[in-house]
Amino acid sequence: MDGSPGYGDYADVLDTVSERARKGDLAIASKLLAAQALTLDNIFTEMARRMALNMGEYLGATET
Repeated sequence: MDGSPGYGDYADVLDTVSERARKGDLAIASKLLAAQALTLDNIFTEMARRMALNMGEYLGATET
């Protein structure tokens, strides 16, 4: 065994988090939403950077 978590470990965490959420603790939801927002911001920034680099050569694609 390499010490990595198994499926049962993930199931245990999901069960614990779900029970906390049922009791009103929504901290995990806030963390997930923040992580998603940061991820989407990073994706947008990277796509905008790529667009800017290609704008001169592929103006039609940039406008589209």
